Amino acid sequence: MDISILKNKDFKIFIDTSTLLEPNFKKYFNEISPNLKKRNTGVIIIDAVIDELKGHQKSTDRNLKNLAANALEFIDLGVENNIMAKMADSGGYADNTFQAIFTKFRAKYNLCLLTQDNALGKDILLLNKSDSVDFIKQVRVFSMRRGTMVALTPKSEIDKIDNFSKGKIFSFKKKLKPVGSEFYEPINLSKVPKIDSVLKTNKGLKIKLTKMINKGGEGSIFEFKTLEFAKKSEEYSAKTFLAKIYHKDQVNQARMDKVNLFVQNRENIKVQGVCFPISSLFNENNEFVGYTMKRAGDSFSQGAFPLKPYLFTKPIAEKYFSDWNRENLITLCINIVEKINTLHKLNILLGDINPNNILVDKNANVYFIDTDSYQVENYPCPVGTATFTHPDILKESRTNNYKNFLRTNEHERFAVSTLIFMILLPGLVPYAYKGGSNPLANVKKRQFVFPFTDKVKNIRHVKRDKVAEGQWRYIWSHLPFDIKEAFYETFHKGEIRAINDVINIDKNLDLTKESTKKLTGWLNLLNIYLKHVSKGKMSDRIYPEEYKQYKYIAVGKSDIYNKCDMNFISNLMLMATGCTLSHSIGKNRDLAITAVDKESDFVTASNLMNDLNRLEENLIDMQLSGLEVINFNEVSNLFKSAKKISKFPESLYNVSLSLNLNPYELADYLIKNKKRKITLQSRINESLYEEIQKNFVGRMETQFAMNIKNKIGFFQKRFESEVDDLSITIKSSKIYISTNHKSIRKIKESLLSFCRSHIMVFDIMRSNIPDFIGNNGRNIIALHKRCLQMEKTKYKQKIKAASIVHVDEYNSKVFVFSDNTNVQEYVYNEIQKLDLEDKWSSKKTVYIYKKSIHNIISNDFFNALNKKLNINNEDYFIYRETFEEMVKSKKPFIRVYSTGKKIEKKIISIIDSVNNWSNELKVLIPNEIAQHLAINNKQPGSILENKKTLKFDGLDPLKLSVRIDDKKSKEWIKKYKSFGEFIIRGSNKNKVNLIHNNIKNNIEKILN
Repeated sequence: MDISILKNKDFKIFIDTSTLLEPNFKKYFNEISPNLKKRNTGVIIIDAVIDELKGHQKSTDRNLKNLAANALEFIDLGVENNIMAKMADSGGYADNTFQAIFTKFRAKYNLCLLTQDNALGKDILLLNKSDSVDFIKQVRVFSMRRGTMVALTPKSEIDKIDNFSKGKIFSFKKKLKPVGSEFYEPINLSKVPKIDSVLKTNKGLKIKLTKMINKGGEGSIFEFKTLEFAKKSEEYSAKTFLAKIYHKDQVNQARMDKVNLFVQNRENIKVQGVCFPISSLFNENNEFVGYTMKRAGDSFSQGAFPLKPYLFTKPIAEKYFSDWNRENLITLCINIVEKINTLHKLNILLGDINPNNILVDKNANVYFIDTDSYQVENYPCPVGTATFTHPDILKESRTNNYKNFLRTNEHERFAVSTLIFMILLPGLVPYAYKGGSNPLANVKKRQFVFPFTDKVKNIRHVKRDKVAEGQWRYIWSHLPFDIKEAFYETFHKGEIRAINDVINIDKNLDLTKESTKKLTGWLNLLNIYLKHVSKGKMSDRIYPEEYKQYKYIAVGKSDIYNKCDMNFISNLMLMATGCTLSHSIGKNRDLAITAVDKESDFVTASNLMNDLNRLEENLIDMQLSGLEVINFNEVSNLFKSAKKISKFPESLYNVSLSLNLNPYELADYLIKNKKRKITLQSRINESLYEEIQKNFVGRMETQFAMNIKNKIGFFQKRFESEVDDLSITIKSSKIYISTNHKSIRKIKESLLSFCRSHIMVFDIMRSNIPDFIGNNGRNIIALHKRCLQMEKTKYKQKIKAASIVHVDEYNSKVFVFSDNTNVQEYVYNEIQKLDLEDKWSSKKTVYIYKKSIHNIISNDFFNALNKKLNINNEDYFIYRETFEEMVKSKKPFIRVYSTGKKIEKKIISIIDSVNNWSNELKVLIPNEIAQHLAINNKQPGSILENKKTLKFDGLDPLKLSVRIDDKKSKEWIKKYKSFGEFIIRGSNKNKVNLIHNNIKNNIEKILN
């Protein structure tokens, strides 16, 4: 996650020492720095963190010492570039200081902490909760995981429900029969409260209803204010409380008795996040009309969202929970199940588990509302939905009146299993499938169609043709075997798992044994799943984009895994793909290797598995004979010069004495001051000299290794077309080259030459970068071809030089990875030619309407323009700002550079035509459509029917455009109950109307 987006919420971002010492943080921070600058978002460094880093510099642990020194230099650089800011504090330990700062400012600012310390993170997140402060802003915590920032959402502490006065755990009595139907006869009210009505609680507190915030089938929810102080009344601080007022026909004896039962036992059933009735409410005629309850959320100003639609509808979830991954999703499951388990200990059943009545915030805190419908003692839950109703109840046709019977724990376990399924496969119900009729019929028939295979038990439950290909199948594929088995047994066989573990799972217990599995409840399964995902053994994506990839390798097949351990193979894979493999001993004691799907646009699990297959085949074939090793001292002249020691200059000796440096610190000093040699002087004894040299060379090797890692990726791409199995990795002070190709020696020599070469870095004006790269990269491709010819002339071999030149757009730099002076000079000259005023004979500025920006700056538009005018990118060049900058600009524009006025006029004429399209219509896409599309694995564009049926020749970008805008604000989504809209624009009014009507009709068909 890019933490710079937190600027949208005006977050103050702090960073802990542990994250600054994380090896991957510097790379991550450099990648997001342009956004930090753009959004004017800084990261705050407190003095206590700097003091801790300085303390680590004195450590005897060299690695820690190096990391601390690098972190301090990095902070200075960040402050210099205005993306970090130092903050003075009162001193003391950093953890204590963070606690004090966040406590002090939590009511004033949204606060965020970046830390690797989970204990500190959990303590900071607890500051979201407060009984004394109503208007707390958001407090978030993020940790560095696998090279990116992940939101920390700790598991909730198990709620304490001990009744200490009685010395035992309190629980309501279990009853066998429900109250009679006479208890549900409506009680006529003389007056139903509304805004400005004054009510009183059972404790005598007077309140005044001020604002209605929601209305449902049973009643309305109001904010209120207190009119007088009443002793022992929780609601005196009214901002964090709400009142539920029943509609006139919804008050009955059963409802009133149940609310009073909860109110009377209020002190015994305080479960964090469960919004039980606190006080009964009465109107001026002393008639029961409703109750007060705690507002969902830990403070008045923080948001909590119902699971449906905020987490169960993909487009909405990606807006509101954009920084979540599967770890957060599993944690949410655990927090919900823990809370339900606690209620069960009180002998309370939810009855109807409605996703609209379970709310969650961005820290995975859970809140249960509408608790007056829960089943307690002989008062049933009077409502239910087919999706969460046990099949036995449906078969017995008891759904006509849920008031006539009491649900059992078995019924509740089915509903909980359904909820877990809908969270792990966000929004999908277990019995949804292609060709299914309706939820009621599907649940009755137990039509669970997701595939499950168990070779040991000879189970092959495969109905893939009934499951939509794509999203849901991919998610199901990545679920652990034990989770899939539990779902299969629950929804197909009717063997429903317990919510909590029936037994305490011992660490030495074999969870593969059938007798143990049956005793393993959902909480244990989810905790094991969370552990595997957090360690990178399973996909952390909420929506993986392909099937899980894995294979079993018989260790006895070859001794390759004895000669070359899996850590080494993982390093090869890391160098080749940027990802690591998870491996473990699988069935039959074979080696199980899993390719973990990563959050990346270019790395997929299938690609990883293909790379692994090639790597394994090559290693087995050559039995490591195709492995070349390069020592660092072969690569860098620096180490050679460091070993030619003759004299130790007096000046450096004096430096050592005056600064009181030990040999390691002196080595750091020499490197920092760019000293490339150390020599011996007679006043220093031999052993001291050797220690200085050892530390100097060691430090230089570490520095060199970091530098060469960045180079090798570019070098490897040069051989992609000829050597597809090339793997290069760095381990200790050596570089390993692995390939079955006959030219491995030449590759080694080329790598030696490449590593020794100097990387040329040229500055380039930011405005010249688009022209240097060219439309679709054409200019830089031509430049590469020219560089390739120069390389071939020098190296006398066929190699692909795809990355000789690398453009760093954010820092306005051009890197040349070649020691060929002709290549370096050629690239430099090309940069110098980029003065747009001189290169093109004609230049024209064209102002663009904001509604036309999407239509004019698209690749489709330029391709159509080239085709219509029969021109190419050598005839003209379009300069523009980024899309975001154009939208923000008061007068967005593009500049047309061309080789002549004639071409310029034609281009501008077409641009003006599209810019002035007068016909535009929009169609809202309801949230319900998103759920339909997700279940059927379709994109919103599928709503538009085949173009042939519309009787026109395609969507010509120069005449007609249909696009989907799904990047809407939360306020817009809430107001229109839509996740986006179709925008149809064009020059022909009839065609625009035709498409508009087509889309509207199709949406209505889907909704009906």
